[in-house]
Amino acid sequence: METDNIREAILTKVKAEADTIVADAEAKSREMIRKAQDQKKQKIEQERKRIISDAQREASKIKAQASLKARQEVLQGKDAILTRIVHEVRNELSKQVVDKGAFVPLVTTAIDAFEIDKPVRIYVAPKDLAVVRDIIETDSSMKGKISEVRELECLGGVFAESDDGMMSIDNTYDMRLEMLMPKILPDIGRKLFGDE
Repeated sequence: METDNIREAILTKVKAEADTIVADAEAKSREMIRKAQDQKKQKIEQERKRIISDAQREASKIKAQASLKARQEVLQGKDAILTRIVHEVRNELSKQVVDKGAFVPLVTTAIDAFEIDKPVRIYVAPKDLAVVRDIIETDSSMKGKISEVRELECLGGVFAESDDGMMSIDNTYDMRLEMLMPKILPDIGRKLFGDE
């Protein structure tokens, strides 16, 4: 009996120790599971934030590219309009027939700019050739100042050069237009497009 009591006591003690060990193991495993779940949630949250951040970056990039493309298209449209305006101006100038009275100052200004006594060659648009030759024939003061009149592919006006070709004065509409465009295109753009 005493052996039974000892055995019973040992079994009770072993059972109590086993219960304690099992309870500790269960508590530790619950804690490990909770920590693992927390870590999993943390990783999921980090991944979610990373995905959102990447998506926001990509969206910003796409938005910036779309904005840039839209601005480029607007600028191309504006450029096409301004180019068409310049083309129309050139077209009108090429058709414009200048009368004798308006051409005299152009020729005189070009000749006087040389400040030399030697005759000069002048070049004019084919459409103006007859008018200029008539001016020279009827104005005796110009006969000695102009050695030759030639054609030049231009919109109008006068291109003059010394007989030796060392000096020239470009008083053509092409040159005047080229010099004028950088000054007036911004104003035209503001008036057409309201750009500031």
